[in-house]
Amino acid sequence: MEYQVNNVRGKRNSISSGGKFRMSIADEIPEYVTAHYDNSGVVCLSSTPIAEVVAQPQTNNSPKQPGSLKNRVIRRSQNSRRKKNTPGTQRESTLSESSIHRASLAKENFAFDNIIKLYRSPSLEMLRLLATSTTAFGDIDTLVKTSVAVFGATNMLIPVVAHVLRWEVGAASTAAPPFSSNTFAARLVSAAAFEYGKEHLKNFLGPLLHSLLECPDISYEINPSFIAAGDNMGENRANLRTLVAKLIKLISGSAANLPAPLQLIWHLVQHEMSKRFPDITKDVLSSFVLSKFWGASIACPTAYGVCGDEKFPLQVSRALILGSKVLQGVPTKKGFREEYMECMNSFVKASASKLQSYCNNVAMIPSGMDKAMVHRLGNTVATDEVWLASLCGKGIDVTACVNALDSTDIERLYKLMYTHKDAACNPERDLLTKEQADLFKSAIDTIGVPGPNAVLPVNLSTSILHEMA
Repeated sequence: MEYQVNNVRGKRNSISSGGKFRMSIADEIPEYVTAHYDNSGVVCLSSTPIAEVVAQPQTNNSPKQPGSLKNRVIRRSQNSRRKKNTPGTQRESTLSESSIHRASLAKENFAFDNIIKLYRSPSLEMLRLLATSTTAFGDIDTLVKTSVAVFGATNMLIPVVAHVLRWEVGAASTAAPPFSSNTFAARLVSAAAFEYGKEHLKNFLGPLLHSLLECPDISYEINPSFIAAGDNMGENRANLRTLVAKLIKLISGSAANLPAPLQLIWHLVQHEMSKRFPDITKDVLSSFVLSKFWGASIACPTAYGVCGDEKFPLQVSRALILGSKVLQGVPTKKGFREEYMECMNSFVKASASKLQSYCNNVAMIPSGMDKAMVHRLGNTVATDEVWLASLCGKGIDVTACVNALDSTDIERLYKLMYTHKDAACNPERDLLTKEQADLFKSAIDTIGVPGPNAVLPVNLSTSILHEMA
């Protein structure tokens, strides 16, 4: 483990190169580190292995200098932790207990790493078990966020999406068609699309959003219940039609610049749907592309990272919501049932062909990709094909995805794993190999029952990000 300390104000000779001293780190467990200066004069600290800590003699020979690295950087909250000198036996005991505690934490974190390894197993059996066994919104949200981070780090997110699409379509029926509800599959496809299409949305929606902010007083309200006194309903309807026409032109013109990973996702949706449900394939594809991708981003650009933390005036926010609503109604050609929206029905029908043509274009196999190779993606996740790793590694910020997983997500993920441990390890279900089942049981036993006594990592950066190396 390496530490690098920048901006040290103390004199260079305040600590000798190779000197050993006690430090307090984030978890307040002491360990010994070795200090040395690199060629640029930066102080670098290297830790001593845990097993050697107990045996290290604790020395206090270094003089306390006002500007020393020891006093300014290493000892965290020194004043609050200072105690009276005690006999050596007691200090050695405290050090030993701390080292044991640190070793215990390392063991539990290692156990959680093993759980993540099972989660991302190429067979995807653990993921499928969890995804098909829960309907709670929060649990599904955690599974989606974890999947994007875990499989994004290993460049396998698109093959996983292909697998999940195949599961969803295969388990559906005419009475309950695929993606008819807010399932794990539907949300994973949308989440993957947003990760690969985020910059695309910024590039094309950004200028339009800024133009709306330049004219915040223009009203687009067509609902009589919300229209302001003095507003002209006819002008508002015309303003809304103009806005939606701009959106349609913008979206249609963006097809040529669609990122290849995003285009591949749309093609996989179309491909899997057409095999069993050809009659509704266009509707499902339009729902993903226009409603869940473009529509959601237009209605809530801040929430989807299109415009940072930009604050929108009420008039502009309302314009975006209404514009998104009209846009989402275009591909269905059915019009709107709400009385105040009926004025948009003729406009919707006249614009339908443009967006349907756009949906067909963006669902084509990206240029240069072999059709047979693309359609094999749903067969196996354990692929070493260079083209796929290169493709999946573009446009996704895995670090941001990992950082988006908070402690609540980690607790939910572990609770789901713990709840389904018997089903996962049942030899009759043949979900895990004996070696995997033993590894899973050992990890569960080490961490313990979900709750305040279960020791879980604060974040998954160690478990996930090292896979990117």
